[in-house]
Formats: sequence, C-alpha cells, structure tokens
Amino acid sequence: MTQDGVTAPGDLALEVRSLGMVFGGLVVFDGLSLEVKKGERLGIIGPNGAGKSTLFNLLTALIRPTAGTIAVNGQPLGRVKPWSIAKARIARTFQIPKPFARMTLCENLMVALTHGGGLSQAAARARAMETLRGTGLAGREGDIAGTLGVLDLKRLELARALALHPSILLLDEIAGGLTDGECDELLGILEDNVKPDTTVIWIEHVLHALRRYVKEAAVLAEGRIITTGPIAELVENAEVRRLYFGKDAP
Repeated sequence: MTQDGVTAPGDLALEVRSLGMVFGGLVVFDGLSLEVKKGERLGIIGPNGAGKSTLFNLLTALIRPTAGTIAVNGQPLGRVKPWSIAKARIARTFQIPKPFARMTLCENLMVALTHGGGLSQAAARARAMETLRGTGLAGREGDIAGTLGVLDLKRLELARALALHPSILLLDEIAGGLTDGECDELLGILEDNVKPDTTVIWIEHVLHALRRYVKEAAVLAEGRIITTGPIAELVENAEVRRLYFGKDAP
C-alpha cells in the first residue's frame, strides 16, 4: 500500500488518483489518492460518514466520480458499466446484505456466476455448490435467502462474492452485527477461501476482527486518506482516536 506513486504500475491492483466526489453541495472526497498492491490485504477505517461505502460504490462503478481517476489492474474504469465489474473479477459484499430474497441460496450464486461470471448453467451450479460448502452453507442450497438470520446472510453475501473467484475482493463491514464467535467463523471462511494472490480491501468498524486479518490500513476522513500504516499502530494513533471518539478521546 502506498500513497506516493513509487510502486511499479504492473504491481498495482488498484490506483486511485485525486478522486473527487460531490453530492449536491456535499463534498465527500477532495483529492483522495490510494494505491493497493496485488495480493495485499488492506483495511480501511474511519468514522461514520467518512465515505467508506461511497468509495466502494465508486470502485464498482455504481456511481461515477466528479473528479480524478480509478484504475483496476492497470485498466482505467472510465465509463464502464457496473455489470462489467464482475466480469473483470472484482467482487464486493454490501454493508447491508442484498440477497435475492425469494431465490434459493444456490440460485443467488448462480445469478452472479451466469450474469457476472459468464458461466454456463451447469458450470455455475457446480461452482455454486462448491462455494456454499466452503462457506458453511452445505446442505442448505435449497433454502430461501429471505429466511436467513444475520450470520447466514453474511455467509451468503460472502459466498456470492467468493464464487466469482475474484482478483479483487471488497468487503464492506462484513463483521458488523456479529458476535465474537460469529466473527471467528467469518474469519475462518476468509482464511480458507480467499486465495493468496487475491487483493482484499476491507472496510470495518469491528477492529478486533480486522486486526486479525490485515496488517496494513488506511484511515479515511475529511474527504481523503489522512494516514496509512500498520493497523496495530493506527488504532493507537492519537489523531485516529480523535476522529473516532472525539477531541477528549483517551
């Protein structure tokens, strides 16, 4: 992870330059820049309202920046359509799970694999079943997604992303709302299913879970990346604590 542009372009999974995002009169980003190396595990932390999920929406072309550029694996996003993102093997989860509630778990994954991954029905079903087994949902492929509890919704959200065999995996507060034991299960799924060469960018407020999975982090606040470094050091940083807890933070 760098912000100074010294990494060779071919080593970068993500390159964000001078990103700007304005909604009406609200400035969300003003000159945000970030580089993430291929195969890196990067955490993104910051206070509520800092624009963390907005950043993921920009990276997946759900919205377009008002300034700056984004390149993924060396290719500028430009005016690419959101459905092309999955075909480029970029997958994400959502902070609030967004399953196809009336479909089965297997069908949820098959939609991603046929429309986003370009697989045939037969190949999509085979990979869906394999992924469900790997994410703790074996034997539940026929369950209706809308009947799942919080943990299983998180599993499904993660399974749908992992099924694409992404080169870049974007996790948006995947540990939010889970107990410590459930976080342990989630981390186990990540360790068992994410390939070593997959780039992972994880937005998270559950810092004890994040610290177990990533070594480096970027702090997003005030419209930009204000600092980067080892996550163990950042969570003790006085400025980071001020941003999270206010001016009187211990």
